[in-house]
Amino acid sequence: FYSISGRVVEGKRRGKKIGVPTINLQIYNDLIVKEGIYSGYTVIKGEKKKYLSAISIGKNPTFGDKNVAVEAHLIDFSKDVYGRDVEIFFYSKIRDQKKFKSVEELVKNIKEDIKKIKEMKKEIFLR
Repeated sequence: FYSISGRVVEGKRRGKKIGVPTINLQIYNDLIVKEGIYSGYTVIKGEKKKYLSAISIGKNPTFGDKNVAVEAHLIDFSKDVYGRDVEIFFYSKIRDQKKFKSVEELVKNIKEDIKKIKEMKKEIFLR
C-alpha cells in the first residue's frame, strides 16, 4: 500500500462535533494522493495494531476550507493520540471530495463511506 506519515495535530474538531472524530495529520511526505475519500488503515507508531480507517484528503468543501487537510476516521477507535506519529496506508478510493448541501447530508455520506469500508475489512487486512 502507498502510505503517508505524520504527526497527529489538533484540527477544528468538526468531526467530533458531528459524531465522526478524525485525526488530523501534519504530514512528513512530499507526495500525497489525489483529493478524495479512501479506505485503508492507520498504524500508531510504537503499536502493532492496524486500525481500519476512512481517510479524507482535501479542502473540506462543505465547510469552504481553502487548505488541503489530511485526516482519518479510525473506525471503532476512541483514544487521544495528539502528538503521536502515525502512518496511514491507502487501499482504495471510495469517492471524490464533494460539497454537500448540509452538514446532515455530509454525515449521512460519511456513515455510508464507513459502512463500505467495514464491508471491505477482510480484503484490506488480507492484502
